Amino acid sequence: MEPMTLEEIRRLCDESTFRSARRIVADGAVQDTARTDIALFARVMGTQPYAVTIRLSEGKVTARCTCPAARSRPFCKHAVAVLILWVESPERFVRGEDPSQRTAPAPTQRVRREKVDRTTLQVQSIDQTIRLTLHLARVGMLNVSQEHIAQLLQISENLFAMKTRRLAQSVQQIASMLRSAHETGAPVTEDAYVELLTRLWLTARALQEHFAGRRPLPEQQLEEMLGHTWRDKDLEILEDVCLAELAYETLITPTGFRIEISHMIDLDRGTLYREMRIVPLHIPQATAEPKPSWPEPLRAERIGIYPGYVPRRIKIFSAQPLPRPSDWVVALSSHAIRSVHALRQIAQDHLADPFAPPSLTALVAPARYIWWQGQAWLADETGDLLRLLIRPFPERIQRAESWEDPIEKYWKTSDLSAGYEDPWPSEHAMIMKELPLLFGYLRVVDGEWGFLPLSGITADGPEPLRHGVYRM
Repeated sequence: MEPMTLEEIRRLCDESTFRSARRIVADGAVQDTARTDIALFARVMGTQPYAVTIRLSEGKVTARCTCPAARSRPFCKHAVAVLILWVESPERFVRGEDPSQRTAPAPTQRVRREKVDRTTLQVQSIDQTIRLTLHLARVGMLNVSQEHIAQLLQISENLFAMKTRRLAQSVQQIASMLRSAHETGAPVTEDAYVELLTRLWLTARALQEHFAGRRPLPEQQLEEMLGHTWRDKDLEILEDVCLAELAYETLITPTGFRIEISHMIDLDRGTLYREMRIVPLHIPQATAEPKPSWPEPLRAERIGIYPGYVPRRIKIFSAQPLPRPSDWVVALSSHAIRSVHALRQIAQDHLADPFAPPSLTALVAPARYIWWQGQAWLADETGDLLRLLIRPFPERIQRAESWEDPIEKYWKTSDLSAGYEDPWPSEHAMIMKELPLLFGYLRVVDGEWGFLPLSGITADGPEPLRHGVYRM
């Protein structure tokens, strides 16, 4: 039976089924594979083992699976997973008979087999990525073809499915940049292309060294680089921790996950943490019931701290409510960073690790806010400026009679109180109100450090400045 192409497999099912099949392959659930000249056989581990048979007769592909979904559709996710594995690893289908009658492997055997399968697939994709990266470097930016872009997108999808997400993101960024240039004719700057290509190369080589056993990844990089799943026994335990939520946000990832984050601060030490819930979008009950926020401070009798980069993720095992501070600004001011230079230094130290996430959170205390050259800035006592990553004021400010007080004119003429349709309406109020403390992300945009505010802190507590669900 001749291998198909992934594009041919895509045309056999809908996109949701194809993505689910990808995850099945990545999880190593396709087992006991065999083939004949006209058929493929496999056992796919789901809620129970399912026997899958793929046949090619007179140029037509047909599938049979013992799962319930196969009764209502010609190609279920298990059948599609077998076809994907046949395309990517045909050598795993040994000549033999239908394995559906074989004795199921013991649970310990299955776990060991899945681990080996995933590692093998990851190593193969990493090697493929390195070969393509070298080729892109040789041909040069101007000679990249649509075929190269299609290859990049396919590799990115494979890497995401196998949880090598940092590498997948690097491949996806290059593919998106090149595809945009091809579609719009917009020039791609050499510096940006070389930077992305270098990052891709470093990430792929680090993973290659890790799997070869020469330079294992540090513990804090495992989740970022390989989507490592931690258990409670892996966590660092702290007891009697006073926490407060500074902001809450909901993000949707390109790979179909919903991430709900409570950004927390240790009220005694000033350490920033994240409490998170990550759920697949295809789980209805998960999408309908978001993770609750923490509107009041709490005393956690016990928390677990996950390995990883700052701000580190935590698991709250048990907690009791705490009285609210009489003045939140007073309670948090000692933990806020007041120097723009110090903010930049913290961010640069963080990104000295090439595999660290591209942003980190901070609590800051601006001396003042400035509107200059059509952009909002926060300033410290020395006059050093840090760009605020917020939307510029609407054009109505530019039509104002005078620039003496554009903020006041905006406030008087806008319809914020009447439901003004701006995704971040509170940001404009933030500039006017000059909130004493801000919490948000430090990140680089267009080669320049900036601060994306998530909330402002007043005496009465945190005020959200970012609303709704955002796509990453």
